[in-house]
Amino acid sequence: LLLIESAGSEESVIPYLKKNFESVRFAKLPISEKTLLSRLDGERENVIVLTSSDLKSLNILMPVLRNVVHAHPQLKINLFGYPEWQLYTSRLLDDFYAVDTYVFSPFHLNYASRWYRIFSNQFHENFHTEMLPVTPRVAVYGFDSGIYFLKGLSHYGHDFCNQDIYTHPLQNKFMMKRETTWGGLTNHQMQLIHYMPSHQIEIIEKK
Repeated sequence: LLLIESAGSEESVIPYLKKNFESVRFAKLPISEKTLLSRLDGERENVIVLTSSDLKSLNILMPVLRNVVHAHPQLKINLFGYPEWQLYTSRLLDDFYAVDTYVFSPFHLNYASRWYRIFSNQFHENFHTEMLPVTPRVAVYGFDSGIYFLKGLSHYGHDFCNQDIYTHPLQNKFMMKRETTWGGLTNHQMQLIHYMPSHQIEIIEKK
């Protein structure tokens, strides 16, 4: 694991990590290709994590990382990112592919899918406006939530959280669990979105 500290990021945990985890390597932005190479392991897989999810830090790291990946294809390198990075795919998608990026997120929307195009057209026809350009898409979130909870309640009543409810969500999947006997329900569904060098997107579900 290579942890790269971003300027202005929360660093209170960094001294603890340096003291207690000898296997973790560290670097700071801005970083040169030479410095980045010196932090990488030629024998093992290198997982690179920024301490901040902001676009500015990503824009500083990405050209350097992409050059290193291109010049040293024998190195095993993955970039591990944040849900917010899905906001940047319009400008950084090719970069994500190039450096073999994984993003953890409870949501993912495939804008090119047939089902999303149908939903988008029907939304426009019914409400005579476009969906808000935010991630996650609020309208789609509402649709997925409604389908899941209404189907669960209609089939199983209040015991629906103990059942295996199948839906075909567009963006948000659910796996609801009760934390305590009298507590509410929490969504435990999580996934890794893998932007592969082959220019494909792989969804790895983690529950």
